[in-house]
Amino acid sequence: MDKKFKLQKILEYRERVFELEKQKLTDLQNRLKDYQFKREALSKEIEEKRLQLDTLKKEGKFEFAILGEKYLEKLLKMLQTLNNMIEETKKEIEKQKSAVVSAMNDLKIMEKLKEKHNINYLAYLKKEELKLIDELVITRRGNEN
Repeated sequence: MDKKFKLQKILEYRERVFELEKQKLTDLQNRLKDYQFKREALSKEIEEKRLQLDTLKKEGKFEFAILGEKYLEKLLKMLQTLNNMIEETKKEIEKQKSAVVSAMNDLKIMEKLKEKHNINYLAYLKKEELKLIDELVITRRGNEN
């Protein structure tokens, strides 16, 4: 029996795949946090613009109010776009989570195979040691007679 684990290259490959999948998941989660931060900032800006529009309308500055409404519409479209991007990113995160789980399972399978190989190798060594001891005992008895 060979001491070297024959599937070591596959194990290393699966470890790399697992690390890459985890990195992709981390990147997606960071992107989601960034989008959520931008959405919060945009929501605050929308609220501020609404208050400014109300103030402009009360003061009778309708030409500025019209421009403000157009800007507010643009901000609302941007908010909707951000919401769509957040939903898409959440879907991508779910897909990536399943890819990470799959890669982790593949890695665990290889690790268990390596562990089993090591156990079998140790058992093989123990048997070989017992054979050598038996031969030594037989040889000594043969020499004593």
